[in-house]
Amino acid sequence: MLTRDPITSEMVAPPRLPTPNERRELRRGPSGRLEWALVLLVFLGSFAFRFFTLEFDNDHFQTIAEGRQVLVYGELPFRDFVDPGFFLMPLSSAAVQLLFGYNLLGEAIFTVGLLSAGATLTFLLASRASGSLLVGAAAAIAVVAMYPRLYHYPKVFLLVLGLFAGWRYADRATPGNLVTLALCTALAFLFRHDHGVYVGLAAVVLLIARHWQDGRRVLLRRLGLYAGVGAVAVLPFFVFLEANGGILEYFRSALEYTRSEAKRQRAFAPPAFVLEPSSPPRVNVRWKEGLSADARARLEERHKLTAARSLGGRTWEYELGDSSPTNLRAVVNDPGVEDTHNINRATSRTDGSSLQGILDSWQRRIGLEILQKENAIAWLYYLFVSLPIMAVGVLLVSRVRARSTTTSMPYETAKVLSAAALCAVATGLLLRDPLVARLPDLAAPTAVIGAWLVGRWLNVGACSPPRDQGSRDVWRPTQTTVSASRMPRLLCLGQMAAMLALAGVTWASILAVADADERFEETAILSGPTALLKRGAEIVSTLAESPPAEAWAPTRRNVPLVRYIETCTKPTDRVLVTSFQPDVYFFSGRAFAGDQIFFYLEYRTSPEDQQRTLAGMQEQSVPVVLADGRRYEADIQSEFSLIHDYLTQHYRLAREVQFDKSDPVIFRVLVDRRITPTGTYEPLSLPCFR
Repeated sequence: MLTRDPITSEMVAPPRLPTPNERRELRRGPSGRLEWALVLLVFLGSFAFRFFTLEFDNDHFQTIAEGRQVLVYGELPFRDFVDPGFFLMPLSSAAVQLLFGYNLLGEAIFTVGLLSAGATLTFLLASRASGSLLVGAAAAIAVVAMYPRLYHYPKVFLLVLGLFAGWRYADRATPGNLVTLALCTALAFLFRHDHGVYVGLAAVVLLIARHWQDGRRVLLRRLGLYAGVGAVAVLPFFVFLEANGGILEYFRSALEYTRSEAKRQRAFAPPAFVLEPSSPPRVNVRWKEGLSADARARLEERHKLTAARSLGGRTWEYELGDSSPTNLRAVVNDPGVEDTHNINRATSRTDGSSLQGILDSWQRRIGLEILQKENAIAWLYYLFVSLPIMAVGVLLVSRVRARSTTTSMPYETAKVLSAAALCAVATGLLLRDPLVARLPDLAAPTAVIGAWLVGRWLNVGACSPPRDQGSRDVWRPTQTTVSASRMPRLLCLGQMAAMLALAGVTWASILAVADADERFEETAILSGPTALLKRGAEIVSTLAESPPAEAWAPTRRNVPLVRYIETCTKPTDRVLVTSFQPDVYFFSGRAFAGDQIFFYLEYRTSPEDQQRTLAGMQEQSVPVVLADGRRYEADIQSEFSLIHDYLTQHYRLAREVQFDKSDPVIFRVLVDRRITPTGTYEPLSLPCFR
C-alpha cells in the first residue's frame, strides 16, 4: 500500500523491515559481528580514555555532597534541602556511595560509564544514519575527544538515549517501543527537567512525522499513549512534591533558580572569529644546577630567549626570538642547559611532537594565528547551530528533487526531524558562556545529525552508478540508493574535497578546544601495557581511599580548612559555607547546615525562604561557618539580611585565612560564640570544638 511522504510528497511504499529471524541471521553475519565488535571497542576505548584522564570539577561535588547528605542523614531533595530541578542526580550519587562506600571510586565508574554509553549510542545512531561504520566511529571519537565534564553525564547520555529509543520506535511502531520512549523521556525529566523537555519535543516531532500519513485518529492515539505512560512514570515524583511542600512551590523555586542562573551568566554574545599575528614558539628550559642568575641572563640573551616565566625550581618558559635549527641546536647543546621541552632534538625544530604543535608551526609560517582556541570555539559553535538547519534544508530540497532521492534508513524524515528539533532547542538554550565547557555537552546528538548529512553527501548523486540493494536490516549500516543520474566526476571530486576540508577544520577545532592530544599523552597508553596497568592501579587505589584522597580535590586551597573541620568538629556537627565550595563538605565528611549547600544571589532570598534555612540551622549543631571574604558583606548582608543578622548575633570572627597571596580568595572563619572551644588547632590557630 502506497503512502505519501510528508516532506517529498511522493507516493512511496513503506520499507519492508526484516522479520525477527532475518534480524538474528543478519547479526550473526560478518557485518553484524563487526558492528557489535565496534560497539564494544567504542565503549571500552571511551571508558579507558576518560578513566585514565580523570578530573573532578568543583561543580561535581555539589551532587556528590548532596548524595552523601541523602545517604548518611536520610535527607531528600526539596523536602530537606533545595532542589533546583536535578532530582535524581543526588539520589544516583547516594546509590553509588552506598555500593562503594565513602570514596570517589563509585562516582568515577558511574559517570565515566554513562559518558561511555553515550559515546556508544552515538556510534550506533551515527553509523546507521550515515550507512557507514567509519563515519559512525569518527562521530563517536569526536564526542569522546571533546571531553565533556563528568557531572554533565545526563546531557551526554540521556539525549542520545532518547534519540535511540525514538528511532527504534520509528522503525517498529509497536506499543512496547512507544512505552520505552515515554519511559526514557520521564527518566530524562527526573534527572534534569530541561532534558525531559528536549527529549519530549523530539519524541512529539517524531510521532507527528511518523504517523502523519496514518490519519488523525492513529496519531492522536499514539500521542495519548506516549503522554499517558510518561505521566504515570513521573506521578510518584509529583505526589512526593505535593506531600512535602507543594508542586507549585517546587516549580516556583526552580524557576527562581533559572532566573538567578541567567542573571549570573553575563549576556551571551555569539563568538567572533579573530585573525591575529602568530605568537613566537615557546620552549621550556631546565638550567644546570648551580647556574647563577647573571649567567642565566647571559645565556638567555645569547639564545634570544625572551618573555621569561619561572615554572618553579630551575625550569623556565621562554619565547623563542630565533627558532632556526642552528639556534635550537645551540640551546640543546649548551653546557648550562640540563634539559629542554618542546624542542625536537632529531629535527632541531619546535612543536614537532604533537598535532597541535604542527598546526602551530604552520600558523607561524603564514604569519597569522588562525587556529587559536577562540576561532576553534567559534567554528564549533556555528557548526552546532547550523547542522540542524542544514538537515531540515536537505529534507526540504528532497521535495524539490523528488526524482533523485537517497533513503539512508526507513522513515528517514521522522528520525531526522526529531534529531534536528532536539539539537536546535538544546543549542539555543544550553550554548552560553563558557562555550568551552558547554559545547562538549551537545556533541553527541549533533554528531548524529552531522553523520546523517555526511551520509547524504556521500550517496546523493554518487560518483559511481547506483545499486538498489533492496530490503535490509534497519539496525545495520547499509544504504539504499535510488539516484537518477551519476554526478559528474569533477563535481564529485569537489564535493569530496569540501567534505574533507570541513572535517579537517572541525577536528583541528576539537583538538584546540579540548586539548585532546595532551590528554591522550596523559593516559600513558603509549608507554606500554606495564605502565598502563600501573597507572590504572594507582588511580583505582586513590579513588578507593576512605576518607577520600585530597589528591582529587578540585582546588588545593580548601585542603587546610578541610583538615581543620575534620579534626576540630564532631562527625554529627554541620558546617555552613556561604560561597560555592561544595568540595569542603565531601572531603571533610560533614553535612551542610540549613537547606542550602551555598547561597546564590537573587535565589531564595525572600524572608520565608531565609526563615526555612534558619529553622534548620537552629535545630543543628553548626560550630563553624566559612564565608568568602570578598562577597560576605556585599552579598550576604544585602541579599540574606535575616541570615546575616543571625550570624552576627551568634557567631564571632575567629580569623581571616588566605593560603596563597596570588589567590584573591580570603576565607572568614566564623565560630559559634555559644560553644566553648576544647582547644586550638595549631596549624591555623583556630578554635577546636571536638
